[in-house]
Amino acid sequence: LHPDALGRKAGVSASLILLYFIYSLVNLIIVRLDWHYGTTWVVGLQAADVVIISLIAMFTGGVESAFLGLYLFVLLSGAYKWGFNGALLTACACVVFLMSFLLVPSWSPAAPHGMFHGTATLASVALSSGLISAGCVLGLLVEREKKDAADEYVIARLVRASIPKPSFKEALISTLQMVRQYFDADQVRLALQELKGEKAVAWDVTKGIDGSLGGVKIWRLNESLREGSFAMPPQPLQTELGVGRKNNDLKTVVFQ
Repeated sequence: LHPDALGRKAGVSASLILLYFIYSLVNLIIVRLDWHYGTTWVVGLQAADVVIISLIAMFTGGVESAFLGLYLFVLLSGAYKWGFNGALLTACACVVFLMSFLLVPSWSPAAPHGMFHGTATLASVALSSGLISAGCVLGLLVEREKKDAADEYVIARLVRASIPKPSFKEALISTLQMVRQYFDADQVRLALQELKGEKAVAWDVTKGIDGSLGGVKIWRLNESLREGSFAMPPQPLQTELGVGRKNNDLKTVVFQ
């Protein structure tokens, strides 16, 4: 908050920083109180972030502002909320404000007089490219992290759902129901066949009419359905399972 970093209108710049500080505290309180809010509220918060941070940058030197690092927070926020698309759109919105630094000099007392000022134009283009690149990278990283976290969550739920069950049948049904709910599928089918012999069974879990848990059906597979449900595994898996091509009594394996 040194006066040299606040631009020519230090009072306005300090007021904007104070506003952003109060706005951040309000957001923190909302999060800690676990208030329920919809998509409109979330989008409004993101837009307010972009506007306030851009105004702070405008009044403290534009592309030479000491507060450009605040853009990192708004990019992270967009990536966390909406992944790659959110981070990229947020970066583009920030670029629009940065370009207005050249088009509307009155926004900032430090702005150059004229939109084709060479140094300011180059700095704005470089900063805009950096923001878009950072938004893309952050979006991809956050999407990957969220996918990994979602996969770990699903695996943990599957394990928790199957372990307490008293029988293999109940554990399998619980696992299939969890898979159906996670993918919001209309139907999930699991086909099992003995490694030796001809017995094959299918397990069907369907979604109810109102989206709730549907029925569970267990039935024997006939020869035609059995051949269409299984494929001979690749050679490394055959070796691991001890399934040789000369052993005609070991029919097939299971995973499709």
